[in-house]
Formats: sequence, C-alpha cells, structure tokens
Amino acid sequence: MVRECWPEFLNNRDARIEIKSHQVAIEKRTTFTLPASVLNQAEEIAKDPHITLSTAVSEVLQDGSAALRRTRKSEEVLASYRQAFSGFTEEERFLLDGIQLEPELAA
Repeated sequence: MVRECWPEFLNNRDARIEIKSHQVAIEKRTTFTLPASVLNQAEEIAKDPHITLSTAVSEVLQDGSAALRRTRKSEEVLASYRQAFSGFTEEERFLLDGIQLEPELAA
C-alpha cells in the first residue's frame, strides 16, 4: 500500500512515504494422500467462507514448518551450550550462572 503524503511532506520534513513490496506467490499443483482425520481437520478449517482447503493445508504446513525450524534451532543452541560448558564442574557452572554456593556474611 502506498500512502500519499506529498502535501504533508511540503509542510513537515518528518513525513514518510510508506511503500510495501508485493511478493508474487508461485503455486504448484500436486496430489498427496492425507489420513482421514487430518483431512477432516483441514476441511473444518476450510468451512470459513474466506479459506479454501488448499489455503488451510498450506497455512498449517507453513506454521508446522516454522515450529520445526524453531525447535531445531533451539536444539542446536542447547547442543552448543552443552559443548561449550562440558569441561566445567558442577560448582564451576553454578559460579558461571551467578549462583552463590555459600550464604553472604552480614557486613
């Protein structure tokens, strides 16, 4: 969407023109087999008059794919931390975490 603001711009140097690019979606037709329960769930989503069955399946796959990527990234980060801290004793890891092993003495 383009927001026309030229007259504002003449009066206000802080005015902005917003331009958003449009991505062209490339569609590919294919056939695949779904379990009946999954198809029923997709058809339930597609009961909305603005959502087709293809859109419902596509959005669920995209959401699932994003969740899978986040999970994999989390596992990679955790594995990196485990490797980085594997040489430390439990007490040293507590110190690195800032956990006090002994109570502070009153001043």
